[in-house]
Amino acid sequence: ESISESLQTLDLLCFSSQYYFLISLFSFGMLINMFAVTVFLRKDFNFLGDPVTPVIFLVTFVLCDLVRASAVSLSNMKIDYLEWRGLWMTKQIEGTMDDAVAAKLAIGEGRQA
Repeated sequence: ESISESLQTLDLLCFSSQYYFLISLFSFGMLINMFAVTVFLRKDFNFLGDPVTPVIFLVTFVLCDLVRASAVSLSNMKIDYLEWRGLWMTKQIEGTMDDAVAAKLAIGEGRQA
C-alpha cells in the first residue's frame, strides 16, 4: 500500500539531505543551549534578575520572527530567469509516488541484458 498523496512530499524528506541538515541544525542549537546553561550555573548568574531581560527577550523574538518570515518568503520565491523553483520544491509534484517509481523502472528496462 502506498502513502497517501497528502503525505508524499513529507515522505520525500525522510533520509534526504534536508533531513540531515535540519537534524544537525537542531542538534547544534541544543548544544549551544547546554553551553549557555553551563555558563550561567558556573557563574551563579540569575538572568531573570537582570532588569534588561524582558527587552532582550522581546528583541530576540522580533528578530527571530523577521528571520523566519524572510526565510519563508525567499524559499517560496520563484525566479524564472534562473529556473529557480524555490528552496524546498520537489522535482515532481504531479502524480503519485508510484508513478515516479514506475517511470524510473521503465527507464531501466532497456539496459537489461
